[in-house]
Amino acid sequence: MKKKPQYLIIFQCLIQQIYTGKIVVGDKLDSIQKMSKEYMVSKNTIKTVIKMLSEEGFIETKAGARPVLIHNVSEKLVESELVYEKILQIADMYQVFSLIFPALAVYNIERFTSKDLQELYDIISYMEKNNSNHFIFREQKLKYINKLISKSNNLLIHSFCDIIQSNVMVSQITYSIDKLDDSSVDFFRDKYIEQIKQVYLYVLNRNFTALKQLLIYMYEKNREFTLEIVKNRISQEKARDNFSSMALKNCYLYDLIVSDIISQIFEGNLKTGDCLPSINSVISKYNISLPTVRSAYNELNECGIAKTINGKGTYITLFSEYTDDYIKTKEGAKRLKLLLDAMEFVTITLEDVVLLVGENIDSVVIENIEAHLRHLQKNSEECNIYPDFVLLCKIVDCSEIYIMQEIFMHLKQYIVFGIYIERFFPEKYPEILKTRFGICFEILMYLKKGDVKGFSVAFSNLFKKSFQQLKKCYVYIESIIEE
Repeated sequence: MKKKPQYLIIFQCLIQQIYTGKIVVGDKLDSIQKMSKEYMVSKNTIKTVIKMLSEEGFIETKAGARPVLIHNVSEKLVESELVYEKILQIADMYQVFSLIFPALAVYNIERFTSKDLQELYDIISYMEKNNSNHFIFREQKLKYINKLISKSNNLLIHSFCDIIQSNVMVSQITYSIDKLDDSSVDFFRDKYIEQIKQVYLYVLNRNFTALKQLLIYMYEKNREFTLEIVKNRISQEKARDNFSSMALKNCYLYDLIVSDIISQIFEGNLKTGDCLPSINSVISKYNISLPTVRSAYNELNECGIAKTINGKGTYITLFSEYTDDYIKTKEGAKRLKLLLDAMEFVTITLEDVVLLVGENIDSVVIENIEAHLRHLQKNSEECNIYPDFVLLCKIVDCSEIYIMQEIFMHLKQYIVFGIYIERFFPEKYPEILKTRFGICFEILMYLKKGDVKGFSVAFSNLFKKSFQQLKKCYVYIESIIEE
């Protein structure tokens, strides 16, 4: 997984200090010079962090003075477009969390030991005893969520939960909630504790169906509660706005470029040997800086998707420059593990995600998706594209939920390793590809009939089979490396 930028690490560190009460309302942050020395980074990096904190509404900056941590947003600010959009984004995240997190939690809880159960009980008990302490309550909520996914070493699962936690748990909305009267806040906390105690009972009794339903209910209610905060403070015109109109702002800018290029590979518009646009043209297209474009192209190089040749440009390679024995190296096995993480994530969550299509089934032009797959099938020798990956991206795009699209944009960087199979399993690949297209056309029939549930189950089973096949390959390769 790509290392986080320094500014993001420092930003999250300061947020954690706010979150745990080490920095409280009215406190001044250290000077830029002092923080620069403390974190051993440049002053410009610290300025970037301060700008992020200011944009998120945590601090107030004035010329000639150190930034000050401000209290909850004013009523006037809540009415502003910026905060209104932020609250909608958080509500959107809760909807995604209600779809994906319960499935991930159940998948992990099934592997809980008696020690894990005791740790879960201790977290809940401590939260209940200290529910009047705002900061302890928040901190224990984070521990609780992390415990529910603690049995997984899947990088994507943890990355997904990081995205949700950093944007939902630590945000302006938590300050807005605290503006409610004390009785409302107490009710909210007491209700939450009551629900997670019930979750614990379901875990003990291994009633995973009821457990999943309760977790879904909890986050759906969180979404309703979040929207209720601004219900009477916004115009009807704004209330009709949808989430899809918002800009993606939580991902890094270079991710947008990488995802765009990967999407073009999925679409068959970019093939091995094609030269990517010049850095100057990408700067103009996205209105971004030179370092951002270089970060994107470096990411493509590191992923094995492209290779930059000094003085000539960056070319699509799709692992073609690697030797056949590369997969038997530690680095090669690590790349395969990334693909496994992506496929495991999809197999756990896909059925719930695809159900979103049910709400928009009339707007999904299934014939266009089918025609696109047939075009890829006809040109499969040139494109070498896994059709189920293409279909996954098409379905997610139909969800029209921007956070969902953002998560899967991040996921594409791991799914692209599906091309890895074509490169290092050349004997099996043609037959696998032929089978994949056939299955994709078959399961599309469910959507034509309006049977979204049948489609989601069949699609999920397709990824489960792929995951099991690759897992066997990975275990075999690991054994070779160890020898």
